[in-house]
Amino acid sequence: MSSIDALDGLAREHLHPLLRERGFRRQGTTWWYGSAQEGWVLIVLSRWKYNEPARAQFSVDTVVWPVGTWETEMAFTATSAQRPRPDARLNAPLFAGPRELMSARYGDCDWPWSIQTQPVTGLVDDIHWFCVEHAIPSALEHLSVDIALRALTDPGSRWTKLAPMWSLIYACGMLARAAPDHDRFSDTVIALRDAWLADPRPDFLQPTLQRWCQLAEVPFEP
Repeated sequence: MSSIDALDGLAREHLHPLLRERGFRRQGTTWWYGSAQEGWVLIVLSRWKYNEPARAQFSVDTVVWPVGTWETEMAFTATSAQRPRPDARLNAPLFAGPRELMSARYGDCDWPWSIQTQPVTGLVDDIHWFCVEHAIPSALEHLSVDIALRALTDPGSRWTKLAPMWSLIYACGMLARAAPDHDRFSDTVIALRDAWLADPRPDFLQPTLQRWCQLAEVPFEP
């Protein structure tokens, strides 16, 4: 058995049952949980692209699309490419690997685990522990609007985010969808407005930003 086959077996025999018991559904090497009403969580089995048959390095990564953020992404996506739910970590508002969630244990390593011909007990136990005790609880916690807002706007957040402009876009999209009366909505829209007016990119944002300004009752021109 090659390391690639062993990694497939680990996903099929260990990771999938673990996540299925907790309400996750599978598509390939991605497991997803949630809905448009509550937001989405993805658990992704990521593989190093230079893996060899004798040894495969991999990670189990966590992705969160808080409520309203996926709809925000799809609003800026061509109709032919729109999808009802996220299926990958690309452009995700919040992303974390083991090194972000548990740096004390996994250090600064992109690929904290490796496998050869079969998943050994210690490896399976460690992945089980990481998912159950850290990845899943942390991800579900960040479906909360308040917690997600802090993660999106706090520079010290342990979650890996996109460029500040896009973090603000997702934060505004989340609040507009789920909490337009939130006490930080107007300040978040103002922060996005000021950043965008200073450098108006992406240019397609203007109509949506104007709508958010109107919803938050702040002027588009400061």
